[in-house]
Amino acid sequence: MTFVRRLPKNLPGPAASYAVLLLSFMMAVCLIDIPAIPAQSTTPARHFAALPDISELLKDVEKNQKKIDVAREKYACTAVEEQDQLSRQGKLKKRSFKQYEIFFIGGREVRRLVKKDGEMLNAAQQRKEDARVRKAVEKYEKQQRQQNGSNDPDGIGVGVFLRTSRFDHARWTRYRGRKVIAFDFAPNPDYQPSSFAEKVAHSVAGDVWVDPKAHTVVRLEAEFDRPVKIGGGLLASLSKGVTVAIEQERVNNELWLPSYLELHISAHVLLFKSFHMNIVDRYSDYRVFNVKSLEKRRPVGTSSQ
Repeated sequence: MTFVRRLPKNLPGPAASYAVLLLSFMMAVCLIDIPAIPAQSTTPARHFAALPDISELLKDVEKNQKKIDVAREKYACTAVEEQDQLSRQGKLKKRSFKQYEIFFIGGREVRRLVKKDGEMLNAAQQRKEDARVRKAVEKYEKQQRQQNGSNDPDGIGVGVFLRTSRFDHARWTRYRGRKVIAFDFAPNPDYQPSSFAEKVAHSVAGDVWVDPKAHTVVRLEAEFDRPVKIGGGLLASLSKGVTVAIEQERVNNELWLPSYLELHISAHVLLFKSFHMNIVDRYSDYRVFNVKSLEKRRPVGTSSQ
């Protein structure tokens, strides 16, 4: 799932585009899946049965994720984002809150801004935002047609991690009272990335929790174990140590969808400009959605009067 992040307004155009792609990866990891859980909420499990066939389990997770990626195109949700801009020393410079309506077209995320710092957009702002969303929808629908209806080939989700990572140290544990299997994962040294998405995913290591009955990832914690450079580092780069925590939960007792994302980002643009951010997104209110009805629907949070 590709999620588009908001960046500081003064980023140069080309660099901002590449930085957005990198940050969208984080959320995409998203795609895998996704409310912040304290470390002690995943507790060691005792007296569990023997582990299942891990190779078969991971294949089932990948197959199930493909089904989820298709099914989520039928849903929209509300995301509340808290964004902290930090100084180089880690001190808070600015905190902002935004609320979005989110839906997907061909695996690409579309975000409609609804509120900024608790205030609804005014009429002029809403018209501008609606025009931007319509333009994005037209673009993504065209790209989807060009790909014969398939999803974004550059999107980063569970599948790309399963292809590019090595999973070790499988062990039983508990997550929110559920029996799950935890893994360590790291870049597979025998795998040669062939796309930008795979190169990004191949720079990440961490831990993942899998529900073996649901065949889905319920939580992922990852850290960049090396810098990720764009244009040889001349355009942009993400620093080593950038971290992400992602969770998903069961929606309407049917489908596992993203519920939480936390990012800690340090990046450089055009060698000179740097920025440091903490971002927390919380997803809720999943509902059936049809992009064809977009123009007929009122923006989230508006009155019917």
